[in-house]
Amino acid sequence: AALALQHDGHQVRVLEQAPELRAGGFGLNIWSNATTLLAGLGFEVPGEPFEQMDLRAGNRVRTVRRFQAKGAPHVDVDRAVLLRALADRLPAGTIELSTRGGTLAELVADGADLVVAADGSHSELRLDFPRRPERTGGWRGWQAVVADVPAELPLHQAAVVVDRKRFVGVWRLPGNSLEWFYENPRTDRRLSAPELLEQLRADPDDLVRGLATAPSMAAWTAWEANDRWPNWRFVG
Repeated sequence: AALALQHDGHQVRVLEQAPELRAGGFGLNIWSNATTLLAGLGFEVPGEPFEQMDLRAGNRVRTVRRFQAKGAPHVDVDRAVLLRALADRLPAGTIELSTRGGTLAELVADGADLVVAADGSHSELRLDFPRRPERTGGWRGWQAVVADVPAELPLHQAAVVVDRKRFVGVWRLPGNSLEWFYENPRTDRRLSAPELLEQLRADPDDLVRGLATAPSMAAWTAWEANDRWPNWRFVG
C-alpha cells in the first residue's frame, strides 16, 4: 500500500511499533493480478513462479489444478525476503520504527487523510471499526521453510495432501528451498515439534514422509486460525 500510494505522489508514513522490521510466518502465495500490479509500480516480486498444483490423497495424485497467469506469473515468496525488498524500495525515513500509531482520531488530528490499518490481529486501530463475529471450529497449523530438501517436486509446481484429518501444502521457493505447512483440526492437546515430526515421519503419504525428515525442530513455527475446517471431497 505504501509503495502504491507513494508511486501516485502521496506523502506516506509507515508506523512500525517494533524496533526493527520482522516477518511472521514463512511462505506467501502472490497471484498474477498482484504481481502484475507490482510490476507496474516497478517492483518485481523476488519469488519462485508456480503454474500448477497436485492434489494428493491416498498416497497418489488425484487431480492437477493448473493456474493460468494473466500478466506476470504467480509466485511463492519467503515473507521476510518480500518485506525487506519492499522496504528497500521506499525512501529513507518513510518507515518510522518504535512508533505507535495511536487511535484513528489521533492520526487524523495529526494530519492523516488516509489510514491503512495493518497492525495485526490485536489491532488498536480496528477497534474503531465494526468487527466481524468470530467463526467457530478452527484448526492448528505448523509452518517451516526448508533448504536442500530431498523430496522431489518439479519446478513451477506445488502440491497439497488432504484428507479428513490433515491438510499439507508444499510450495517451492527460489533455489532448492521449500515452504510447507501442516494443518489439522484443533484439539485440546497441542503437539510439540518433535511429536509432530515423529507423527509425520509415519504419514501414509510418501511426499509428507520425505519432507518430515528435512526440517530441524527450530525451523517450525506454530500458529492457530479461528476458521472452519474445510470439507474436502474427492471422486475417483
